[in-house]
Amino acid sequence: MNEPKATLCWVEKELEVDLYCLGEDHPEYKETVKMVEILRQAADASNPFDERISNWFDSHGSPTDSCMLM
Repeated sequence: MNEPKATLCWVEKELEVDLYCLGEDHPEYKETVKMVEILRQAADASNPFDERISNWFDSHGSPTDSCMLM
């Protein structure tokens, strides 16, 4: 999670998968949409991630864990 743009790319892919698998009315999809917006702001401004992003990753696993499963 040290690379905001790479992390954003991973979360955007997660959002795409959630849309296909869960649908846009699912609470998890809506939560992922919020995380994408927060990550975009952090990546655009080169700001550090806030605690909400860390908590979201804790509940979803790290990008490398998920990529290994795909």
